Amino acid sequence: MEDTRETAENAEWWRPEMGAAIDALRDGGTMIEAAHAAGVERKALWAWRRQHPEFEALCRQAWIDGADTLEQILDYCANKAKEDPRYQPSLHRSLQARRRADYADRVGIEHSGPGGEALQFQILRPEKVATDGQ
Repeated sequence: MEDTRETAENAEWWRPEMGAAIDALRDGGTMIEAAHAAGVERKALWAWRRQHPEFEALCRQAWIDGADTLEQILDYCANKAKEDPRYQPSLHRSLQARRRADYADRVGIEHSGPGGEALQFQILRPEKVATDGQ
C-alpha cells in the first residue's frame, strides 16, 4: 500500500489532508474521525473518494487495516474484560461496522407456527357501531 500511497502523494490532485484521513482510518478511526483528522467535513471526504479512485482504494485498504488494529485492541480488551466487562461492547460495534460477515449478530426468523405447522391467521372485522341519531 505504501507504493500506491507514494504514487498518490505525488499526483496533482493529492492534498496533505488526504493523508491525515487515511492515517486515521488505518488507526481504526471512523469516517467521521478521518474527516476530523483531515480538517474537513465528511461530505468533502466522500467527494474526494468519488473524484479520485486512487484515494478511494487507499481509504478502503486503510479501513481494512483499521479493522486489523481494532482486532488487536479487542484481543487485549477481551483479556482485560475477564476482570472488567466494560471493555468489549464499543470495540465489537466498531468491528461489526468493518467486518459485518465476521462480527454481525446472527438473527434467525421463524416463519412457521407452533410445532413447525403453517401459520394461521384470523381476520377480525369490527362490528358496526351505532352512532347517535341513526
